[in-house]
Amino acid sequence: MEKNSTRHISHFLFGGLTMPALLKKTTLGEQRVKATQVLQKAGVKIGSDKFQAVAVFDRSGSTDFAGREFYSIRRGESQSVMSAIATRVLAIGMQLDDNKQIPVVQFSSGASTLEDITPANLETYIADQFSSRANGGTSYPSAMKEVVKGFDRKVNYPGLVWFFTDGECNDHEVEATKRLLKEYSSLPIFWSFVGIHVSGDKPDFGFLKDLDNMKGRVVDNAGFMEVNVDKITDEELYTAMLSEASQFPGRVAGSNGKVHW
Repeated sequence: MEKNSTRHISHFLFGGLTMPALLKKTTLGEQRVKATQVLQKAGVKIGSDKFQAVAVFDRSGSTDFAGREFYSIRRGESQSVMSAIATRVLAIGMQLDDNKQIPVVQFSSGASTLEDITPANLETYIADQFSSRANGGTSYPSAMKEVVKGFDRKVNYPGLVWFFTDGECNDHEVEATKRLLKEYSSLPIFWSFVGIHVSGDKPDFGFLKDLDNMKGRVVDNAGFMEVNVDKITDEELYTAMLSEASQFPGRVAGSNGKVHW
């Protein structure tokens, strides 16, 4: 989505409002406890159910619209939206990922791989990695290809991709995205699309809903959840990130219990 709007979302331009739960300061340890509880409730066997986890962050121009500014600390808040999400990504990822650090792909009109999120760099990760201004469109195919390129096919764990975006795919790449998702449905990768927005906004996530329900795939390899970052609790966010993914390994495992890339 091009940055072509000067709209204001008044919810964030006046003081005296309660800080959203997601943006209150928390520790990685506290979040790991919450993530563990959600994982256990979902039936995930912590320690044995493993994934290659990856986070994809939308850096298109729309993420910097007035009122969103997902990568900046907004008035009266203690951290940025994406810093809060990065903490949750690492907290749940450390329980699932094979090496306990999370690769990150950022995308707008194109895509690139950034440094992994780790406990050592978490505090300043978003400020360090996303110091330049948001700009450009929303190229899902670029992000998806970059993610798939980075998987280690020697590792017998499926991929789990947390794809955070605030908008629809570029119009001219809609069909290409659908083709890719169908093509990738033969790979052991689950795409958990998380549509993020703020109160007072009117997000359009119709395309992501279409991907979630799309026919013609080898297996159901995608889920979608819409998230209002002003209202969601930690538990709800972790549930959204898991979506249908907790059931995914059984769909791709061979008779020997190994993942076949």
